[in-house]
Amino acid sequence: MVKIIVRLAIFFVITGSLGGASMVYGESVAQYWTFQKGTNLESDGRVKDAVAVFEKLLADDPGNPIIQRRMADAYYSNGQYSNARTIYEGLLKRVPKSQLPDIWYNLGNIAFKTNHGDAAVNWYRKCLLVRPNDQQSKTNLELAQNLSRSSDSPPPPSPPPLPADPSPTLSSLDQRERESRQQRRHTPPPKQNRVEKDW
Repeated sequence: MVKIIVRLAIFFVITGSLGGASMVYGESVAQYWTFQKGTNLESDGRVKDAVAVFEKLLADDPGNPIIQRRMADAYYSNGQYSNARTIYEGLLKRVPKSQLPDIWYNLGNIAFKTNHGDAAVNWYRKCLLVRPNDQQSKTNLELAQNLSRSSDSPPPPSPPPLPADPSPTLSSLDQRERESRQQRRHTPPPKQNRVEKDW
């Protein structure tokens, strides 16, 4: 049964009977299979080869947002963050709204990896506006906030050194506390002057 479904799916993609395959992956079946090859190379860890495949596809069809997205993902996986950021930012106005949180998240990761904590914080916050329960975005937001604090502000002052023997300091505090309590017990409460008004 599964073989039949797979064969039917391949048939529909090749013949274009689904209507969207040729629009999504370009005008030819060869482009579709080249796209699949690039995707497989990337998932197999051969990112540099995948980048080369996607670059070829983009040369043939530069305006295709699906190929651009895969290319940006491949650049990101290959550590080419500036190239990935450029493509992701170009996609922000071209992809469906449902894909925006993923792109914002990836832009946040790029900003974080390139030590731009404030930008990373902004991208993760934007992502969390749409997906408030996304645990990865929450975790990365905290990390980015820590990066932002550590890179933008001078280090906090070091605490004062502890006394050599803290017991005299503690005992003097204890003594002062006891004296303060005794004084409060023996001091009458202050009198309040009440002024009554005639109505």
